Amino acid sequence: MSRRFRFQPVEMIARAGYAARGVVYLLIGGFAVQAALELRSRALGAEDALQAFVEWPLGPVWLVAVAAGLAGFVLWRLLQAVLDADRRGSKPADLFFRAGQGFSALLYGVMAWSALNALDGVGDIREGEDGEDSVAAVLALPLGEALVLAGAVVIAGAAIGNLAKAVSKDFGEELICSKGVRSWAMPMGRIGYAARGVVFAGVALILAQLGFDLAAAGDGTLGSTLQQLERLPFGSTLLVFTGLALAAFGLFGLVEARWRRIRVPEELQPDRR
Repeated sequence: MSRRFRFQPVEMIARAGYAARGVVYLLIGGFAVQAALELRSRALGAEDALQAFVEWPLGPVWLVAVAAGLAGFVLWRLLQAVLDADRRGSKPADLFFRAGQGFSALLYGVMAWSALNALDGVGDIREGEDGEDSVAAVLALPLGEALVLAGAVVIAGAAIGNLAKAVSKDFGEELICSKGVRSWAMPMGRIGYAARGVVFAGVALILAQLGFDLAAAGDGTLGSTLQQLERLPFGSTLLVFTGLALAAFGLFGLVEARWRRIRVPEELQPDRR
């Protein structure tokens, strides 16, 4: 059997993960646009977006599939971080990048758990209390302020990373696709990464304010940060464009699921004898 058609479990898991991440951001972006157009009371973060998703036809089935995909993405991120699946190397900059992939695995693990928890939350979409309670619980711990500030620094780093990737000249080098696909996928991906960088920067700012015990506009969750955009001048317009850009990131995730180069670590490659 040719290599092209050889069953690669790790590759399948990684592609399912990119697809699941894409679905999550499509939901977040779509709900943000609905909130800006006053078709929904507020923008939703990942957990509440997944909880709303479960109420759709066959929602629980799709939600289980998304949770499984996100769990697969956690595994893929760990392989990128620990086994250097992308063959980046071990220079300080490469190790820093791989550490970010490890942190990403943690975030998507939380998101996968939230997707499963959403199965028990039909008809109970919260208004942000969970995010507020979570930060309050961390602040109540010994050195809680320092922990929240550390989280702000990490998310600020993720924001910078997303913005840097959006303007990188080698953006999309991992895509193996035709020029026709690249012509529309590349701009869509750049817009999506830029939007995610801006939103992450907002989350980091709110967490920093909470860590310094300052009056913060929001609870440091993605949903509340999006909601703050609507309170700015021309806020509804800003929220529409941000929602569309986050949805573009979601679509780019589906592009990656189909055309991204997946380098399976040598330790996990099937026997080719």
